[in-house]
Amino acid sequence: LITGSTGFVGSRLVPKLKDHDLYFYKRGDVFTGKPDLIYHLATELHDANKMYESNVLLSEKLFHTFPKIRIIYVGSSTEYGIVDKPRNEDDECKPVTLYALTKYMGTKIFQRNKENLILRPFLLYGENHHGFFSTVIKKVKEGRTIDIWEGKNDWVHVDDFVDALVYFGKIKLPGQIINIGTGVQTTN
Repeated sequence: LITGSTGFVGSRLVPKLKDHDLYFYKRGDVFTGKPDLIYHLATELHDANKMYESNVLLSEKLFHTFPKIRIIYVGSSTEYGIVDKPRNEDDECKPVTLYALTKYMGTKIFQRNKENLILRPFLLYGENHHGFFSTVIKKVKEGRTIDIWEGKNDWVHVDDFVDALVYFGKIKLPGQIINIGTGVQTTN
């Protein structure tokens, strides 16, 4: 079962799993079927009015609907808060945004079943992403001013993250939190 199958990550994961029987969940669906693995990719990143429902309540619903099914939950490196060094899975989480807080709450939900795995990607980029790089490119093409904020980030290409999802779907590392990144902080 894949939540968020049409999103930035999910739309790249689905073709990689084409040899499997796949179930898809779209917002408002009733869960059906008996999957042997769940990829929980669905998230709300921008609309604060929908974040709690999407990032927390949907996670809670999945957890209770499939209590014995292994879930790979996609958390976020933002759960750590503002840190100016490479992050370690053992670092304390200090979320500073509503998005980070709701992703952290999702992590806490899925940690209740030690069979689940939490993957925390760092800043994803890639084709058709409406994030940092596409915004910069668009502004350059339009001759507009580019506002670049201070800070360092660990940039990860979405295809590399999808490969990690497939890999961790094949092996069992129950109860783990795994950061997915390069380990290199690059200034904006």
